Amino acid sequence: MKKHWNIIGLLILSIFLFSFKPKEKDPEIIYLRENPTPGMQLAATEVQKYVYQRTGKLLPIKKFGKGKAVSAIMLICDSMKLEPEAFSLSVENSSLYLKGGSDVALLYAAYQYAELLGVRFTLHGDIIPDTPYQGSLLQCGKGDYKPLFALRGLLPFHDFPEGPDLWNEDMYKSCMTQMVKMKMNFFSLHTYPHVEPNVWVGLPEDMDKEGNVTYSYPTTLANTSRPGAWGYSAMDTRDYCCGASALFKDSIYASPLVEGLLPWPKGQDQMNEVFNRTGALWDDAFSFGKQLGIRFCAGLESPLSIPKEVAERLKEKNIAPGSREAKELLYKGIFSRIQKRHPLDYFWLWTPEGWTWGTPSKESIQSTVEDVQIARSVLSEMGDPFGFGLSGWVLGPPNDTKLFDQYLPAGDFMSSLSRLVGQERIDLGYKELSNSRMKMPVLWLEDDPALTTPQFWAGRLRSDIAESYAAGCSGIVGNFWRTRSIAPNIIAMADACWEQEDWNPDFGKPYQYVPVPTNDIRIGGVGTNYYRHIKGTEDQYLYNTQRYDLEGFKVKVPNGNYKVTFLFSETMFNEPEKRVFHLKIQDSEILRNIDVFKAAGRDSAYTITSGMVKVDNYTLNIQFEPVVGPTFLSGFIIEGKTADVNQIKGTPYRRCIDVGGGLYKDFEADLSEQVGNKQQKPRDMSATSLYQDYACHEFGPEVGNRVAAIFESLDGTVGNEGHLGFRMPRPAAWITGPGVIQPNETPWEEEAVKYAFVDSLYALRGLIKGKGNKARFDYWLNTFSCLRTMGELGCMRGLLDKQMQELSALLSENEKRSFVEDKILPLRIDLSRKWEQMIGYLMQTVYTSGELGTLINLESQTRKTYGFLTKYDKELETAYGKILPAEIGLSKTYSQSPRLIVLNERTVLDKEEDYKMEVVVLGMTNSDKVPVLMYRELGKGKFKAIKMVCEKGNIFSVQIPDNTGKTLEYYVSMEIEGKVLSYPASAPEKNSTWVRL
Repeated sequence: MKKHWNIIGLLILSIFLFSFKPKEKDPEIIYLRENPTPGMQLAATEVQKYVYQRTGKLLPIKKFGKGKAVSAIMLICDSMKLEPEAFSLSVENSSLYLKGGSDVALLYAAYQYAELLGVRFTLHGDIIPDTPYQGSLLQCGKGDYKPLFALRGLLPFHDFPEGPDLWNEDMYKSCMTQMVKMKMNFFSLHTYPHVEPNVWVGLPEDMDKEGNVTYSYPTTLANTSRPGAWGYSAMDTRDYCCGASALFKDSIYASPLVEGLLPWPKGQDQMNEVFNRTGALWDDAFSFGKQLGIRFCAGLESPLSIPKEVAERLKEKNIAPGSREAKELLYKGIFSRIQKRHPLDYFWLWTPEGWTWGTPSKESIQSTVEDVQIARSVLSEMGDPFGFGLSGWVLGPPNDTKLFDQYLPAGDFMSSLSRLVGQERIDLGYKELSNSRMKMPVLWLEDDPALTTPQFWAGRLRSDIAESYAAGCSGIVGNFWRTRSIAPNIIAMADACWEQEDWNPDFGKPYQYVPVPTNDIRIGGVGTNYYRHIKGTEDQYLYNTQRYDLEGFKVKVPNGNYKVTFLFSETMFNEPEKRVFHLKIQDSEILRNIDVFKAAGRDSAYTITSGMVKVDNYTLNIQFEPVVGPTFLSGFIIEGKTADVNQIKGTPYRRCIDVGGGLYKDFEADLSEQVGNKQQKPRDMSATSLYQDYACHEFGPEVGNRVAAIFESLDGTVGNEGHLGFRMPRPAAWITGPGVIQPNETPWEEEAVKYAFVDSLYALRGLIKGKGNKARFDYWLNTFSCLRTMGELGCMRGLLDKQMQELSALLSENEKRSFVEDKILPLRIDLSRKWEQMIGYLMQTVYTSGELGTLINLESQTRKTYGFLTKYDKELETAYGKILPAEIGLSKTYSQSPRLIVLNERTVLDKEEDYKMEVVVLGMTNSDKVPVLMYRELGKGKFKAIKMVCEKGNIFSVQIPDNTGKTLEYYVSMEIEGKVLSYPASAPEKNSTWVRL
């Protein structure tokens, strides 16, 4: 017994002595080798900055061999032991070692270390928690890191103001800086022919020795003065409501690439100027990005579309524009110009977009194969100045997805978007491609039908990237327009490219799939869009998108009794009896000799509804039988009631399919003709760990897990299919274009349940600590409040639609006048007030050009093109017998809290970049003072002040002080009506910074 007590005594003594062990000393210095590369120097500077921002300790940076401290942070490139993008963190002899296989990998190590200190990175900026890091700088983490994918990157898609159409140099460079912090290394651009200036099409002789073009064709980018494109109306920014015009310097807003050349360039000088400005930007931005290890890719669609002006140029040389000789010359011109004008690592071609909606014709496949071969051979003849790849909306034709594997050299990559704006899983063909082929799926970080609303797809992205890795893919690209409102999606993609073991139960297991046909398929049919004006409907997109040569559908529905309404518009023929067909449902012929022209004429909406049919095998079978000419269809609606099951009564059921088209209002995108992929698994993987990490760092530990639970409840879809049961409310859809608020006949009292989570978030706001945490929380609170207001607007407009139908049924003028005055006018006035409320919330979210584009979209498309507020105003005036009251108008006054906005904030500047920062002030009065830039060298001395210069109205700028060889910390301060505002919100305790390469 005495022996046992002796042992216990020794244990107690050892524990007592251990508890008084001196604390391991934190590093006092950062060491770097002599003559470091710019990348190595940046890595050391970033470590210094983030240690200071998280702890308040400013560690000096010195070269090896100059009085080494006992404890240090050592930055070392070790290309002998580590692969080029691999890095490690370790503790040896009381020092922290950051090692990388290259200077880029060392930079990754620096950012990994910052994350271990509690920093988080997003594409729109850094997240620096308000609570300082309290742990040891040595014991915050260690390990070996290696990417799962060789290429990890982004595809900011053009066309819409939410995306890169409105980006300037700052936004491109900010995006590149942040993507490297997230350890991504691939930046790509797609080019629609004749619409965007990313890639020029022309002859080798039509450029100078620097690659500036001397002959070109009209092209532009989205701008507020351009009418018609994708549903956007031209609209003076001064006509925006609620003081939103204050966000813009001029009445027209556009990218610097097209400023002064609007809405379209005129004449050769202006046409050339657009391409030459673009080339200069690519040279500047791509050169900046290459210093950070980014590889760049740009390209065109195939077959090559030849602009009219270029075709005339070819004819002058007696070359037929469609000939092989013409294409060879043009591809040589394209590649030569890129070589001369700006860096590029890869050139890609995109197969036709129409292939995603149906089986392409043999002619389409043949012409695309020939075009790709011509481009590839020209590039080879030029010595392969850059790599080559093939992408598109599908990997290949539906009947042979791996077709191009046999035509492309082994070193070229193959890529494709996921179908149905990401709702479908990755293409099964990736696994079937040769092992030597670089395979790179392009995943949707957001979709364009709901482009004005927040979208959370973290679970779906985890699922797709896990499957991509298992299928042997070597690259991942994310397609997007906005940045901040989809931050969790971008984080999910970036993180999954490096680590999956914590959340992927199949990680490391052999790739398996069971390619079983689904009962939710289309049989045959070629998709098309005629872009005609269809009479008798506001649903122009729905009736223009259609499919011909259809054989049928097998549609998944619950057992029950249903009727089917078929939607048609004859857009091809000008007389009857040119196409006639029968329709069968459940193998019974119930609609005979359908002749749409005979029934409705050309370009007119026409519907046919079947009788009730019974479904008892979970599949509604629809068959087309041609009599004369091709069958065709624009859409169909299944309506009815599900069958009673035991004591459970059936419920109403409705399902709508846009044949030949994508998501539109409550219509699903067209069904696939392809084999299903892993439908037995949920479409989304768990994203719990991601949202918990994000929310705890974004908002603080006091509310992090509770906010994470709310965010995750809004992520993805319900079930296995990927297109049913969206968890995030989607009050916007593609109508005249992307993101239009859609009328909703559901009463708001019923619809409001979907938005109850907004009140749950409001209830948490009082628990948040820290100015930065609160500002970040308020961004999301305003984002979701805006979303809820959009939902309420949809219901109000749906009620207005219903009341207008009731109005048309009234007979006497007195009845109509009274109905307008008592029922409709109060609703119409409330509709305007609700619109102002929505714009007010939206203006509080503007931090990047993405939110600015959302504002442009809602004002110029939903409000103007679609006439969301004003559609019935003239009809109401007629029924009312007098001018509508002024209250239906919208306020032009900003009535929200004052704000300082730094759009597209920069953190890393090029070595000799002449940088001017702009600040937008909302809510200022004429008597207010100007903003002041407060700055100092990082952690040293007092802040100095520079008054900013008024550029125009409420927009100010400042040329930043020289910071060669040093990091500047700064904040912007301004007094408005006695209240001092600061940017960032966490200033002056936690400030923004500038470092130079």
